[in-house]
Amino acid sequence: MRFTPQFLDDLRARLPVSEVVGRRVKLKKAGREWKGLSPFQQEKSPSFTVNDQKGFYHDFSSGKHGDIISFLMETEGVGFTEAVERLAAMAGVPVPLVDVRIRTEDGSDAPWDGRTMGEIQVRGPFITGSYHEVPVSEDKFTADAWLRTGDVATMDELGFIRITDRTKDLIKSGGEWISSVDLENALMAHPAIAEAAVIAIPDEKWSERPLACIVLKPGRSADAASLGAHLLGQGFVKWQLPDRYEVIDAVPRTSTGKFWKLKLRERFPR
Repeated sequence: MRFTPQFLDDLRARLPVSEVVGRRVKLKKAGREWKGLSPFQQEKSPSFTVNDQKGFYHDFSSGKHGDIISFLMETEGVGFTEAVERLAAMAGVPVPLVDVRIRTEDGSDAPWDGRTMGEIQVRGPFITGSYHEVPVSEDKFTADAWLRTGDVATMDELGFIRITDRTKDLIKSGGEWISSVDLENALMAHPAIAEAAVIAIPDEKWSERPLACIVLKPGRSADAASLGAHLLGQGFVKWQLPDRYEVIDAVPRTSTGKFWKLKLRERFPR
């Protein structure tokens, strides 16, 4: 795929180098720059620098120098096109020739308000319209041939997309959606919590309610009241708070390191 210079410049402008690099390298602010250990070779003293104003990184130990695109190509071992596509997803912008819409549960387009959640649906000349020897079904494609990604997101007034959850992990409570990912991120910001995974449990009145499975840091403790107060301080409202907190030894993970929520659902069916 060919990307226009304007699209690439816009991508670089939307993503600070420190944000992209910071996902792989622990950076510390040093004046106008950021410093950290080289991601390209082992070293004891940090010689790797990032300058957001100039839009580049430089590694004195290896001599490598570049922008966010070259950094992903170097560290992830991907080609130029895949690196740009990953960065576009990170920035919340669609790549050229791809149409994106966010559809709410009632089938309407979500307003561009940065709050209303819906499923990301895409179409384009290189977006699949079917799977080999798999019948076309409503859970994979819409009636007007848009691909249903299964990702839940919001879109702000500038068209930036923020992915909040997967449709299978979203908690539908009393006709409203609660993002399990947002709850997990907020809980893991609590000083006593090492890991947190949130799942839906059935509820007679509200259909589903959140259950938080938490792993405590060694020597730390936390009760439901303090965790609830913490979440309220993070911007959640009362009806979004988990009904229960279960302390577990570790969050089960898949072979790729992702939270294996299926195992938690089996362990806590209600």
